[in-house]
Amino acid sequence: MRFILLFFLLFLFACDNINSGWEIDGGGYVKYKLNGGNAYELEYKANDVILPTTNRHFILATTQEDSSGHSLSFMVYNPKLGKNIPIHTETFFSYHSGPNATLTGDSNFITIDQKDDSTWTADLSLYFTDCRSGECIDSLPPVHLTGRFRYWLPEE
Repeated sequence: MRFILLFFLLFLFACDNINSGWEIDGGGYVKYKLNGGNAYELEYKANDVILPTTNRHFILATTQEDSSGHSLSFMVYNPKLGKNIPIHTETFFSYHSGPNATLTGDSNFITIDQKDDSTWTADLSLYFTDCRSGECIDSLPPVHLTGRFRYWLPEE
């Protein structure tokens, strides 16, 4: 009888989270590389992304700093399918808890390929000032962040 009760409790515990996840609770991730090197992934919680509404005309996505110390924030005003130019003052990248690196140059794009009632996806191609040493050095070549953004809206 104890084994049946133990099995039943384990079953309930296992099934407790079966209907949770980004698709249900909202949230997502960005998978990216710096200068074509190692791959990284940052997560978005449901409240980390602000989407356009009737009175708001932008998307703002800001990750929380993860265990590597990396974080990323980007903003697009009047987002549309296709190439969008990020807002320079609201787009930054932090490497190993260092200073926020700002965008540099004119070749920064966020290419949105899906934006609907459930999912937003985009490709990122962003050039940041090199701040990987703990200080931002404008004389160094920029750091090219390329990646894939994916976000699911919370179910209502």
